[in-house]
Amino acid sequence: MSTLVVFAAALTILTAALALLYIGAFSYARLRFNRRMLNLGGAEEVKTQRPSDWRHVTTPLEGTRWGKKTQEALRLADLDVTPTVYWVARLLLIGGLYVALGGILGLNTGVDLVASVLGASLIVRSYLKSRQDHYIASFDAQMPEVALLMGNSLRAGLSVLQAFEVAAERMARPASREFDRVAREIRLGKSLDDSMLGMLDRLPSEELRLMVTTILIQRVAGGNLAHALSVMSDAISARFKLRDEVRTMTAEARYSGMILVVMPFAVLGILNQLMEGAVGQFLGNPVGWVIGGLFVGVLILGFTLISRVSRVQV
Repeated sequence: MSTLVVFAAALTILTAALALLYIGAFSYARLRFNRRMLNLGGAEEVKTQRPSDWRHVTTPLEGTRWGKKTQEALRLADLDVTPTVYWVARLLLIGGLYVALGGILGLNTGVDLVASVLGASLIVRSYLKSRQDHYIASFDAQMPEVALLMGNSLRAGLSVLQAFEVAAERMARPASREFDRVAREIRLGKSLDDSMLGMLDRLPSEELRLMVTTILIQRVAGGNLAHALSVMSDAISARFKLRDEVRTMTAEARYSGMILVVMPFAVLGILNQLMEGAVGQFLGNPVGWVIGGLFVGVLILGFTLISRVSRVQV
């Protein structure tokens, strides 16, 4: 077993070293290419990447469908890192969990590796989902002001595109970021309808859906769009007040679900410290795997039921 552990550790270190060497060589080659293009005067828009800015290290992964999907998820989470840095950080998290679980719970190599991969996936997905929900919630909180600002801009005689540009200029992130992207797409030749529907695909926001639907219908059927946006601003504000009241009343149930998930694992860690190797021996038995699977299943079921009971659509 010790030989297997040493071999696995050596293979992991070798793989990480080769990956870092490849990333460094690719980034250096790209940096040299960008500088050469700037010196030739053929790409004024090319920006040299700072070697010290580790968050923007790139590889060919960014050009794949997988990389683009990851980049869009990171963008929605408002994380200024490339997919390459994201996956390297995910691998490091797996390694950290492998060491931590092996040291605290005393798991064998196979169980430790599986638990580390699953744990890292759960942590990363939960973190990204939390960041994305916060990004969308921050955008929704700006929607009443955005609708009012665009309505006033239309009353002043500006076009819808110019109203987007005003919102992008005067609002803070994330609204400024999203409306600036829409305005740039329209200036580059994309239709207003396609640009707004694209923003709606990127941001699953009910408030944004309401505004986009209002603008598209008014463009086809006609009417006072400025007045419609002002009324929508008041309606969204009232909806937010009701939503805050509901969240306050359901806070106890939501936090009970979190405690339900965290507490059993904390008790297991304490028990393993008091009885060293107890968890490792338990999971080393097939019966332990069955009981552990049932235990996790009951936790997931309980958390799901509590989440559904405390979730009220407003």
